[in-house]
Amino acid sequence: MSYFREYVSISLVCFMFAIGACGDSGGGEPDDTFLEPELGPDVSTTEDAAPEASPPDDVVPDLPPALPPLLLEVATFVIPLIPTRNMGAHTNDHTWNEFWDGVEWFGWEPIGSSIGHKKYYGDNVYACTWTRGDSYVTTDSQTWGEAFDVELTVTDEAGAPVDGARAIIFGDKDDGKWHYVYEAFTDVEGVARANIGRGHDYGLMVQTSFGDWPEPDSLGLLVEGPVEDDLVSVSVAVPGTKAPGPAAVETDLVGGLMLDVDLRVETHLDATRTLAATLTYDTTFSRASGPARLLRFVTDAEGYAAFQAGDAPAAMGVATVLDAAQPLDVQLSLDREWFVVLANPGFLHTVVLGGVTVTATPHGEGDWTKTLDAPFEIPPGEHLAIRLISQD
Repeated sequence: MSYFREYVSISLVCFMFAIGACGDSGGGEPDDTFLEPELGPDVSTTEDAAPEASPPDDVVPDLPPALPPLLLEVATFVIPLIPTRNMGAHTNDHTWNEFWDGVEWFGWEPIGSSIGHKKYYGDNVYACTWTRGDSYVTTDSQTWGEAFDVELTVTDEAGAPVDGARAIIFGDKDDGKWHYVYEAFTDVEGVARANIGRGHDYGLMVQTSFGDWPEPDSLGLLVEGPVEDDLVSVSVAVPGTKAPGPAAVETDLVGGLMLDVDLRVETHLDATRTLAATLTYDTTFSRASGPARLLRFVTDAEGYAAFQAGDAPAAMGVATVLDAAQPLDVQLSLDREWFVVLANPGFLHTVVLGGVTVTATPHGEGDWTKTLDAPFEIPPGEHLAIRLISQD
């Protein structure tokens, strides 16, 4: 291991002498990234309780500008295929690089000297973050300071979980201003997570597609420091409600008709990806986001038209499909058109990926089988419809 590190060190030094070293880029936040107001003295947060709002008057947050590009050292490590990441200590105004030495991430200063030890910031850490290639940012504060985990649950006022909500965290400093620390995004269960320093007060702003918490361009209290617990859970309810998707009502559509076809619908859900846009990089990313679910049913042409219009269609085999979905078996008459519908009505920013197999066989006499296999990628609020028609 020591030989590996010495090899990388020598390579880096030679590279820096050849092209000129970059000093500390100031990759943390500049001093003018702050909020002017202070939170009210009576605002407090308890575990599993909603923090009270303390909105400042007529103040718009000065959110962070785009961060600088990765330093040239990163290229040095990437050339021999060494995993590398750029770290930033937000609000501490510092940046450095790390490479994977086969056991752990090893910190490397921009001037080419190893950090070589952990807990560098101690009690003064706010959030140490690293950025994935598509701009998804993750916290790793516990490595470089005394930190705790915060778990934030975001719902609408009706209690429904909100996916893709942006939770912007601000930290207090000695200058009496609120500085940007980190932004987390909720998954399909409405939960966002962050690992931040123990020694500070933190303000919170939650933004969704249908409303903000506590109010637009204002802060509530996330947690009051110093924090002794390893995990703090906080819940907030955003004013307003998510737009409900169309409901499907289970009803017998073929009563009194001759049944001609046995239909089996098998669905597998492979993944969910929540789409979000970062303020730091002014771009979008997607990430795995927890258990998938879809609405699945079979309806006729009249029911499908009602579904498209946002009304509750008459349908058969209505079910919310989870990861381990059971096949749907129904019997149909060939005197009309039918539709197999897979809908994603419950998410705001989450795409569901998977596949469906539809198999039709004669109900009674006959010896034929019709099968359709179709992969799908269904965006939020959209649906996949498979039209079944009789061929004489």
